[in-house]
Amino acid sequence: MMGYPSREAFAGGVLLTATSIGITVRVMMDLGVLRSEVGAASLSASVMDDFLGIALIIFAVGTGSILGLIGKMVAFFIITGVLAWYSIDKYIRFSERLHVEKGVLAMILALMFLFSALAERWFAAAIEGAFMAGLVLSKLPEGRKVAEDVKAIGYGFLIPVFFVHTGAMLNLKVFGSRDALVLAAVLTSIAIIGKVVGRGIGAMIMGWDFKKSLQMGIGSIPRTEVALVDLMVAIHGGAIPPSDAQKFIAATLIFITVSVLITPPLLKWAFKEDVERRKKEKAEIKKEKVRETKKKIARIRQS
Repeated sequence: MMGYPSREAFAGGVLLTATSIGITVRVMMDLGVLRSEVGAASLSASVMDDFLGIALIIFAVGTGSILGLIGKMVAFFIITGVLAWYSIDKYIRFSERLHVEKGVLAMILALMFLFSALAERWFAAAIEGAFMAGLVLSKLPEGRKVAEDVKAIGYGFLIPVFFVHTGAMLNLKVFGSRDALVLAAVLTSIAIIGKVVGRGIGAMIMGWDFKKSLQMGIGSIPRTEVALVDLMVAIHGGAIPPSDAQKFIAATLIFITVSVLITPPLLKWAFKEDVERRKKEKAEIKKEKVRETKKKIARIRQS
């Protein structure tokens, strides 16, 4: 409606699919509701959100027919998934027999780069190859063990470089642009309302009451790293042209910041009754234990 071409508008919509579950998990842990029905469902739905967002960005940057892209993606996942699923154990055993320090980590990184190169060659989306490598490795204890090493490489080097790259592309003057601010306002509004209403309606369709559906929707508001990853893929893939890249970066940074700031207080408000009920239950349990202890002491004294 703002006049952007359909491909660019579609890429902008894809930016809103991602959910940063880390913030929601942290708040739910503090409130003691992470293990609740809503907490478990939020975790699962947010993982699927990110996967769908990454898959959709391929269609935004891809060339050719949609059916062709779908066919390539399906073929990639079937071929790499089946081959890797049944041979990954031998691959890891071979890595261990090398007797090289961090040899398993090196071979896992090599597998990730191989899958990424294949995905980039087939449908111009290396991120899907990396995702597939992680998915296959998740079935093995060794794959989970090197997660900390991968995090160290990511958070210590690659992720800061990614944010530096994103920031370097941004001209701060764009925040004074009316078009960028209007785009930010529109995307922020849709980012919040779309998640709360969309996921909330989905929860209600599955039989949840209004309260739980609202909690589910609020938990899906925050976006961070995946939205930026989708944005960079869209820009470098040509879905968002250089002439509009500045505006989209500024708008994305604004709606990410707003979503991150408003989620914790909204979650605390949504779970207020649940938290108070849990406190009362804990207090009752504590009182019951005190009563039982007193009874035991009284029986001991009588005996």
